[in-house]
Amino acid sequence: MKKILKSASILALIVLLFSSCAKTEEEKITDSITKFTVAFYKADADKAVKYCTEGSADGIVFVMSFIDENVKKEMKQTKPQVEVTEIIISEEGLTAESSCVLKDIYDPLENTLKEETTKHFSLSKEGNKWLVN
Repeated sequence: MKKILKSASILALIVLLFSSCAKTEEEKITDSITKFTVAFYKADADKAVKYCTEGSADGIVFVMSFIDENVKKEMKQTKPQVEVTEIIISEEGLTAESSCVLKDIYDPLENTLKEETTKHFSLSKEGNKWLVN
């Protein structure tokens, strides 16, 4: 009887540990946005496209191909920070909208260092991953 209780207790503890480690949808969205944004603003297109839908990935590669190498060097020297301020997940749970505050980014389109700016992202869920549109 003691062996059964001990085994059940260990199993319950394992289940509890694994369930507490599971990320919420909001955490997954925040993670995708953060990884995408940091990669993009560090001029790392290869990494950024991993967090995009296929159509957006093509656009990222296209945009990056037009950024001057000196601008890319400036971008790589920054330490972008991302604060997700709002997440709205659609009722069906397949799309989401998010607002973020970005700090310390080098904006390649305006060719300037920005201490703080606000961005909006649309995301789609593909499998278990949230991808930037």
